Amino acid sequence: MARESVCRSLAPSVRAHDRGDTERGGNVNRLTFLVVLLILSTEAYSQGGFFRLPLTIQDSTGRSDTVQFGIDNLATKCIDSALGEEEIPFDVCCNWFNILCIRFISPLPYDSSGDCLGNGVRLDLRDYRSEYQVDTFRVEFCGTPPWVLRWPSRLQGWVDSAVIQDHFGGFYYQVDMLETDSIVISNPVLASLSIILANPTFMSDVSWSGNGIPVSSSLLQNYPNPFNSTTTIKYELTSRSHINLRVFDLLGREVAVLFDGLAEPGSNTVRFEPGDLGSGVYIYRLNVNGKIESRKFILQK
Repeated sequence: MARESVCRSLAPSVRAHDRGDTERGGNVNRLTFLVVLLILSTEAYSQGGFFRLPLTIQDSTGRSDTVQFGIDNLATKCIDSALGEEEIPFDVCCNWFNILCIRFISPLPYDSSGDCLGNGVRLDLRDYRSEYQVDTFRVEFCGTPPWVLRWPSRLQGWVDSAVIQDHFGGFYYQVDMLETDSIVISNPVLASLSIILANPTFMSDVSWSGNGIPVSSSLLQNYPNPFNSTTTIKYELTSRSHINLRVFDLLGREVAVLFDGLAEPGSNTVRFEPGDLGSGVYIYRLNVNGKIESRKFILQK
């Protein structure tokens, strides 16, 4: 499970402004806030990035195979050869029941793009549209049951919700992929399942290794953003490291210490409560063994 801590603002000890200065600068601050808000909203739509998640299957004979699925700014719902998506030849996958194979096929019901994955793909990517998007991936597999399906154990670093279920809306079978990292399927009727990802929370060029540990450390964008009373900040670590995570205003003054100490590898979560901090744009900064990464968030009260 992802680790979470809660941090409240240290604003009362660092914001000692004269009331007159605050009132005289109020209009200027509000104008600055609106300008920066416009700039950040433009940046949010133009940020590039992707993530690809491995899905591994193993059958009763011990044979295994791995495919990938995820989000990419350059992807469409159909096959994108430039991103590494390729259609599987007709006679390769699931024509012989006892030969292990796994593939992604077009989800049902078809949308306007129709059945555009053909015989299936081993890499299925969807485009990034918004932080609230929902994407359905249909995975089909064959071989000798029972099958064990495995995925990274820390999906919270990538999406807010992930379920794997039958094609009847989860009426017969449904599992929360954030609560476990594997399932066992014994019934061949369930050899075709839907994976539903909702609210992607991280868009970057950092990918995971096969054991669910990120290839490189990274600071994720907070969610929600903008926010009012609380927001969640996530960061990924490749190994147990000493880190500090702090918040600064646009003048470079420290207003909160979110974490300072040893953190475990994988996905880590900090919940930030702004306390008496005023509306505006703030910078949160992660320092991992001297490597510094910063992002911005917007507080609206």
